[in-house]
Amino acid sequence: MQNIINFFTGIYTKMLVIWPWQDVIRFKWVLLAAALLILLIIILIIAASVKKKKKRKVNFYVDGSLFYTTKTKYKKAITFPETPVKESFDFVCWALDSAGKNPYTKEILDRKKNLNLYAIFEVEKKKEVKPEPAEPAPQPAPQPAPQFVVPQFVVPHYVVPNYVAPYAPQPAPQPAPAPQPAPQPVQPAPQPAVEDVKVEMPIEYGPAYYYDEIRYAMLGYERSSQFKKLGVQVKQIIAEMFQKDDTVYLYLAVDPMLMAEKGFKVERYDDAQFAIVPCKKAINSKEDLEEALNLVKEAMNVNNLVKSDVTYMRKPTSDEQTRKSGFVFFIKNDTVATTAADYYRLLRAIVLSYQRKEGYKIPAELVNKMILKIYKKDELVYVYLALDPDAEGLANVSYDKNFMDTPAMLEIKSAEDFLKANELIDKLMCRYGMKRNPAKAEISLDDKIDVNCGFGYRIKN
Repeated sequence: MQNIINFFTGIYTKMLVIWPWQDVIRFKWVLLAAALLILLIIILIIAASVKKKKKRKVNFYVDGSLFYTTKTKYKKAITFPETPVKESFDFVCWALDSAGKNPYTKEILDRKKNLNLYAIFEVEKKKEVKPEPAEPAPQPAPQPAPQFVVPQFVVPHYVVPNYVAPYAPQPAPQPAPAPQPAPQPVQPAPQPAVEDVKVEMPIEYGPAYYYDEIRYAMLGYERSSQFKKLGVQVKQIIAEMFQKDDTVYLYLAVDPMLMAEKGFKVERYDDAQFAIVPCKKAINSKEDLEEALNLVKEAMNVNNLVKSDVTYMRKPTSDEQTRKSGFVFFIKNDTVATTAADYYRLLRAIVLSYQRKEGYKIPAELVNKMILKIYKKDELVYVYLALDPDAEGLANVSYDKNFMDTPAMLEIKSAEDFLKANELIDKLMCRYGMKRNPAKAEISLDDKIDVNCGFGYRIKN
């Protein structure tokens, strides 16, 4: 403070020397200059303390692809893009998640900074066309009834004197005609009552019908509530389908050998392009279609998907070019599993989603048998299964007495390892009379789980 006073005193002393006017005038100008300087310092301090209002970034996604990006100031109105267009679908709204559970509202946006908004569609509703009333047919103008006019005959009168009329023979009297009965009105024959008969159009089986039926069966599947927040891939492809010639080819993200064990007529497709969906099914008959629909249901179960509450009222229709281009069904995960703890929690939830098949009786020798164990150690997860390790290409740990019942061991350290473990668990559970039901999993991924204590599954009566 003393330094500031000395500074202004020095300035004042110098001004006394160079200022040509009176002392009073000099003193007032010095005070004014000091006041302006202090005001300038205060303004600079305030300007430095004011924070620049940050902007937020808003991304708009349509079917998993970035559609539009904009930046707006926080709590300011967002500039929305043009309404996206999708063939055979109607745009519903923008939502904070791809499933449409959290539609856009102003209150939600006030609590967010950077945002991702997703376009939500529903199958286009068929517009009902009301027929226009037909115009009445023109009626002929009524004609007046014909009037019968009796002709008037004028007989001239001639006066002939002494005229005697000649004899004219009179005709014999005719008998009166017998009376005829009055004609009876003819009653129309009774007609049978006409019932409303619904005429169903015959189904034209062919590649177009097979393609649309399978695509409709896939629509509406989503993550079960137990698995909704976490997956091993951001965009997990479940199925691909296309038409070639007169056959529809379906590829699913499931082990073809496992599906063959369940009785499906499928084959493994080893092309690198379809490595994610190696289970191949060709559809060119009604019987193939029925099996393909059951196969889709099994594949959705294995990938922890269930039918959502969204009901699609009308089956989508496709043209030949669309079928040749193909259809891909995938699920987007909000969070991707990257740590051993994530893999452990996912595998544990999958195991606990199995239930015994209806009518299946457990053999007495299998009661209380340990068939699966899961351990986490450091950054690895170890899965031990009651399977033949040599047949499955897994490590054999039968030398350890703690794993004699579960000799096949698999290390989980990547998404590929996790997907393989998922298929092996399904194979194991099916052999012991169990069936996966993701909608009724006994545990949620939100629950607090001690991932370091291990987990085992034992057959119970």
